[in-house]
Parts: sequence; structure tokens; C-alpha cells
Amino acid sequence: MSTDIEPADKAEANLRSLAIAAAESAAGGAAELLRYAREGAAFVTGEPFDDDAVMKLCDAAKMALEIELGVEIKDRNADEREALNQALGALERLLEGWA
Repeated sequence: MSTDIEPADKAEANLRSLAIAAAESAAGGAAELLRYAREGAAFVTGEPFDDDAVMKLCDAAKMALEIELGVEIKDRNADEREALNQALGALERLLEGWA
């Protein structure tokens, strides 16, 4: 059994709160994927997902990227950081107006 370790500072506390929100969004998207795998298309709409599974998963990925980019990683090169920033920007544009 593990115990919670207190955040080092307010910035880390904020990133940890973001991690909880990302996990919740990812869990909701995963639950809808599992529902589809078991039951098929949504009864009401006839579409694969009754809930916004793709958008929830994209939202979780966006928050995970915000966490990843919010922490200083010593061995990350500029190209990798740029790729992560581009992915974050693409997800932000996709999610505009969804939430």
C-alpha cells in the first residue's frame, strides 16, 4: 500500500489536481469504449458512442500533455518539446467549444 506524498509546491499541487481531472476524463472515455465493445452502437443515437468518448479521451490527453510540459524534464530535446506543444495545440483547437 502506498501513501500520498505531499506536493513540493503550489505548481506541483496544481499539476496533481489536473492529473485527477485527466484520469476522470480518461476513465469516462474508456468506460464508453467498453460499453461499445460489449453492446455495440448506442441504443438512442445508433452511433458507436452514446457519450463523447473521443472528446473525453482527447481532453485527457490534452491535460496529460499540460502536465508533461509543466514539469521540467532534463533530457527532453527541443524537437520533442516542439512536437508535444504542437500536439497540445491541435487538441486545444479540437476541443474548443466542446466542454
